[in-house]
Amino acid sequence: MFLCLAQDFHSSSCLSRPTLFAGIPTSSRIRCLTPIAHSKPQISFRRARKQDLEALIRIVEGEPLGTGWERGSLQGEIESESVVLAEGTEGEIVAFMVLWLVLDQLEIGNLFVSPRHRRKGVGGKLLDHIIKDGRTQGAKKIILEVRESNVAARNLYSRAGFGEAGRREKYYGGVEAAILMEVDLDP
Repeated sequence: MFLCLAQDFHSSSCLSRPTLFAGIPTSSRIRCLTPIAHSKPQISFRRARKQDLEALIRIVEGEPLGTGWERGSLQGEIESESVVLAEGTEGEIVAFMVLWLVLDQLEIGNLFVSPRHRRKGVGGKLLDHIIKDGRTQGAKKIILEVRESNVAARNLYSRAGFGEAGRREKYYGGVEAAILMEVDLDP
């Protein structure tokens, strides 16, 4: 389904589809602006800057479980250029990831998606970007830890090619196991 705008002018970029819309004269032209159903937000990626800190804190505060990320920690990661973020079309930060490249291994510390942008493909796009960028930077593997109960995150990582590589019992708060996941980046 597409969001379409009926127009009375004739331009080469318009498509003639008069039968799709009741009440639009047959002489009108229809120009499809943007897909509605099944559309994923247009996003771009960049390193976080110090002026992004407040927006990142708001995203972290929206997490239901404690994350261990405080203002000072995030500020330090921004300063060391370890935070990559996803911006929506109007400059809104919709997701971010903390990660470290150590020799030829990239480690994901956390992936956060703004609550109102979840289940829209944003996390997957950011993860795909990081995988491509990791290859460019010479990483041979990406590793991460995820809560055993975080099925949505585990599924996201699996769809991106990550497989389970191990387990750390009672890793989170002395109660919950961490699932170790990794993906090889060698072609």
